[in-house]
Amino acid sequence: MDFELIFQELYDTMLKSFKKDSDKVKGYLLHVLEENKQALAKITNYYLTGDFTTEEYETKLRQNMLKMQDQMLAIKVMKKKAIQDAVNAGIDVVMKAVKLI
Repeated sequence: MDFELIFQELYDTMLKSFKKDSDKVKGYLLHVLEENKQALAKITNYYLTGDFTTEEYETKLRQNMLKMQDQMLAIKVMKKKAIQDAVNAGIDVVMKAVKLI
């Protein structure tokens, strides 16, 4: 049994799995940031042009902050899932190697 080969396959498999999922997380994060940037610009523009009162402006900012907090929690879950998927892929490699013995 070639342990070096098994560990290399374990590393490669886990890295590939994590990279695939981390790309999804990164894409979602960039989407969230752009969406919130646009929303804040729009809210601020409405306030500056007088379309929102100070109270409406502060309410919209709070609503946007709550939405952003939810999105950040979703990203946290996505990161944990990416790690778990990589670990599961690694376990599959080890289990296959053990079955070959």
